[in-house]
Amino acid sequence: MHAGAEASTRHHGRTGAAGYDAVGFSAPPVADLIFHERSGISAIRHFGLHGSGTCHAASHKLDIATLTLDLGAVGTCAATIDGQRYRKPFRRNQFSFIPAGLPLELEFPAEHSCVGLYVPDHLLAATAGAADRLAEPVLCQPDDRAADLFRMLTREIAAPGFASDLALDRLLASLVHMVTRQPRVRRGQPDRLYIAPAALRRVREYIDAYLARPLTLNELADVAGLSPYYFCRMFKLATGYSPYHYVAWQRLTRAARLLSETATPLDAVAQSCGFANVSHFTTAFRREIGVSPGRYRRAHRDIY
Repeated sequence: MHAGAEASTRHHGRTGAAGYDAVGFSAPPVADLIFHERSGISAIRHFGLHGSGTCHAASHKLDIATLTLDLGAVGTCAATIDGQRYRKPFRRNQFSFIPAGLPLELEFPAEHSCVGLYVPDHLLAATAGAADRLAEPVLCQPDDRAADLFRMLTREIAAPGFASDLALDRLLASLVHMVTRQPRVRRGQPDRLYIAPAALRRVREYIDAYLARPLTLNELADVAGLSPYYFCRMFKLATGYSPYHYVAWQRLTRAARLLSETATPLDAVAQSCGFANVSHFTTAFRREIGVSPGRYRRAHRDIY
């Protein structure tokens, strides 16, 4: 990691997960610890960084492997992994894997959100017979099956059921197997986004500007200069989200930022994020984030 990157990535999380908290960010991160197992596995829900625009993150050689599932953000991830530089577009349900021991630098949109799973090498080795494949990174690889396994694994550890140990072993083994099957990262330009970058940027900026009021598919398609049917298909191909789910996630992300960064009353947060009322906001937030808005604010108000 060069001196300029090191100087610009001095903010760290305070979640209690050593793998995540060791990463340096160019602005304070907004993140929650989902769980931390005695086995050494931990998971983080990352909502993005304070501020806007392009941000940076960097880590020295971490002693734990990182698996991430992208939840939301449109734009490009520029990564330098072990000295090699790559560029990939962000889409929902993209899967990445960074082996332990590799220095990493990232450039990404501040609003990018993901779930990160940190797994010690001995647990990975116990579930895979292809150790050489686990020494290579995977970056921003779309894979709905891997995304489903990732979510099942995090849910099982956060809320163990009957025979949880066996379920965890099976899910982790399946997920690691998916990692070994992913195409390895390639240097070069981003994949095609399926929609003109300028049109996609206009739509994102429009949603951000008018998030507090109802938005329709027709008006978003007009902003993009496409028919509603074609826009809906191309937007999902480019982002991994339907327009509806993208707007919903942007509302929740803005709400999380307001709760963590400001003392704005809950009714004003709900209104500014486009929710019909506080009850609607609370229900949606608890369903997606796992805690009420008030509890989320109390957990974050003294951090930054």
